[in-house]
Amino acid sequence: KIGMAKNEQHLKEVATLAGATYLNSYHFLTVEVPPKGPLNTRSVENAADKVRLGLDNFAELSKRLDAFDEYLSNDGG
Repeated sequence: KIGMAKNEQHLKEVATLAGATYLNSYHFLTVEVPPKGPLNTRSVENAADKVRLGLDNFAELSKRLDAFDEYLSNDGG
């Protein structure tokens, strides 16, 4: 939060980047992590581009994060 103005959009962008990075940092075939399609950011180096992809596909990002969280919870993770 250092250097960031209090702005809901900034928080959403940080959370979106974190979520996209999280999904693309692990490998679980059962829940399709890393994701295929537009949420696969493994070849995207620029954080701003990752945020844009996440925001453009926010409903899908949220759905996949929920599914991954449920999978980890059921697996004792």
